[in-house]
Amino acid sequence: MRKLGIGVLGVGEMGKRHAENIRRLVPEARLAAVADVAAERASEVAAELEIEHSFRSFDAMLECKEVDAVLIATPDKFHARAIREAAAAEMNCFPSANSHGLPRIAGDCFDADDFPLAIDEQAHHAVP
Repeated sequence: MRKLGIGVLGVGEMGKRHAENIRRLVPEARLAAVADVAAERASEVAAELEIEHSFRSFDAMLECKEVDAVLIATPDKFHARAIREAAAAEMNCFPSANSHGLPRIAGDCFDADDFPLAIDEQAHHAVP
């Protein structure tokens, strides 16, 4: 069975931790790429976690053929834009927003009448 290739957008302190967890603790997935506006940081994290792909832009990571889904680990204020870009690219995404910020972010992304969401409070992510 092919492992799900996950890209992480934003590899600051929390994003790097998410990337490490995917790399080391999720056997059904593989960390395929990281992206960060700080290109050097993305490159350093990629080297540290022994992955080939690091990008300075989210758009470039979305084009990477090895990325099947993205985890958005940017500050919450940037989540809505990244979610919309991932959706436009027909890419599954997992925002790392806390459960308090998620309803606002979802509202910023989609019209509730067109795309109803349920909030999974324990997992802290949106589920269709």
